[in-house]
Amino acid sequence: MKRSLIFHILAVVLIVALLLWRFGVFGDSAKLSEYPTRAIRVVVPYPAGGGSDTFTRIIERAISEDDLLPVPLAIQNLGGGSGTIGSREVVEAKPDGYTLLMHHNALLGTYVDGVADFGPDDYEKIALTGSMTMVIIVRGDSKFQNLQQLLEAAQANPRKVTFGANQGSQAYFTAKQLESQMDGAEFAMVSADGGADRYARLIGGHLDAGIFALSEYLDFVSPDGTPPSQNIRVLTVMSPERHEAIPEAETSKEQGYEVYMQNIYYWWAPKGTPQEILDKLADVLKKAMANETVISELNRLRINTEYLVGDEMLQRMDDTLAVMRAATTNSDQQAKIPDIPFFVIVITGLLFLGVIIQSILGKVPEEDTVAADDDSGTYPTHAKLAAICFVAVAIYVFILQLKILPWTLLSCIMIIVVGGLMSRWQPKRLLIVAEIALIVSLGTAFLFTEVLTNVILP
Repeated sequence: MKRSLIFHILAVVLIVALLLWRFGVFGDSAKLSEYPTRAIRVVVPYPAGGGSDTFTRIIERAISEDDLLPVPLAIQNLGGGSGTIGSREVVEAKPDGYTLLMHHNALLGTYVDGVADFGPDDYEKIALTGSMTMVIIVRGDSKFQNLQQLLEAAQANPRKVTFGANQGSQAYFTAKQLESQMDGAEFAMVSADGGADRYARLIGGHLDAGIFALSEYLDFVSPDGTPPSQNIRVLTVMSPERHEAIPEAETSKEQGYEVYMQNIYYWWAPKGTPQEILDKLADVLKKAMANETVISELNRLRINTEYLVGDEMLQRMDDTLAVMRAATTNSDQQAKIPDIPFFVIVITGLLFLGVIIQSILGKVPEEDTVAADDDSGTYPTHAKLAAICFVAVAIYVFILQLKILPWTLLSCIMIIVVGGLMSRWQPKRLLIVAEIALIVSLGTAFLFTEVLTNVILP
């Protein structure tokens, strides 16, 4: 038997198996009442060891200890892009209840601010589980003693007072709200890679102020007697009432500015996840939040032990979105994220235009064309073929950003187009190109949703 025939037979068998998996003929055929039957992946869109990761693992531990689920939760840390990389992973996951997202208000912020092209409406909402009181911190020897002095300095010297708040985060919108409290006040926003990095910048004199979770402040503050230049202090508590952990710290309301901030933890699922699965997961989280160890750990971390679902959860989310949108509207100097797909298309178009002009005005070297195998003429190679393939890939990236086609289908089309160009659209090679396209696109989806979750993560 010819090797090519063996390849085709094996390819067809593999493609059929992947298609059966993709359309749920086997593997996910269990009834909803039997859910879950395998490990559930929980994506945390930040590095391990951070606040979100710690919170998720506390909940996971309670679910495991109390046997609230017959399968394990496999936590996967996918940091980067202000939380957008891991969040996008869940947007594009199968809506079968086996991929979830644990994320806080930053998911709302990156959408409102334009950092991400997806937001809360691209997910199913499961439950609200806990919130964090936030504080504004300065270095111990800072000249700023209250919000009034901080804002006056930002008014007198626009974009000179450095303020730690990542763009798209709720802290960023809170800072924008503060700016709106005094005409002409404008901070120089500085992003940081988590609370520890923000603290180091503050102590190093690279930040004048920054927003932190109360738990972060309590972890970072040094004992009495530490030189002020090596310590931090609370400028204000971003809540209507003082917090028992730092009763001496004034609230923003007491200082005359009704600007509040809480960072809230939410659990999300891909759009289209069955309601029965969402209800089951919400019930599991409710029981986990009632676990004594969870309550003790969250109290230690100064995380408020809230649990909301349904209309109450949605109202809380809508209130946060309204505040963020108002802050964006009120900011004339709002930083805008470049339209990356637009610039990719413009640059690609200019390059392609250059290729066309060169073809028209210049003489095409003989080595830039080759005879097609079927004697139908010549076919472009080298620079021209590379340019055409580059355009095809750029269009693929652009359409991917628009989310008008599933990633698997779009990737399959892209591989066929590029493979067809490289094989000069010869019929005897197109079959192999199509087989490779199906295997790669379906196989990659299988790798990330099945193998990664059930083999590597646990």
